[in-house]
Amino acid sequence: MKKMKKSTLTVALSTLMAVFIFIGCHNSKEEKLEDAKENIDQAKEDIQQANSMDSTSTSSVSVTTNTSAGDNDWTVYRKDIEARIARLNDRITDLRIKIKKPGVALDNMRVRRIDELQERIAALKAKIGGYKYDANGWPAYKTDLDRELDQLQKDLDAASK
Repeated sequence: MKKMKKSTLTVALSTLMAVFIFIGCHNSKEEKLEDAKENIDQAKEDIQQANSMDSTSTSSVSVTTNTSAGDNDWTVYRKDIEARIARLNDRITDLRIKIKKPGVALDNMRVRRIDELQERIAALKAKIGGYKYDANGWPAYKTDLDRELDQLQKDLDAASK
């Protein structure tokens, strides 16, 4: 009889401990998920604020740089390209957050592709930052940038699937 009480008590205690452990782990995952969601929301708000600040500075830049129509065209185009690049960076950030979520496993090849895309975006930013407007080379430069951005977009779409 004592042996049966002891085994019943052991089973009951181990079951109770398992329940407590499960409940404890479950809450911490939910809290982590909530924290991650809050961080994402905060990051999106920061991006919106930066974009709104950027749009106000764009209008002042276009007013002050009216030296020639070509320079103004380049300034407007540059702001458009920078906005497209920012959207690509946002998508990469979202993918990186998705990678870190529990239960979501992306293979190493996709992670390397995402890293490669980030490097290509950085190189494109450097290319834009170093460009000096040239009326003769402007159309070819603009076509090349559009092509590179379109290819980055396609590659990012493929990496996120």
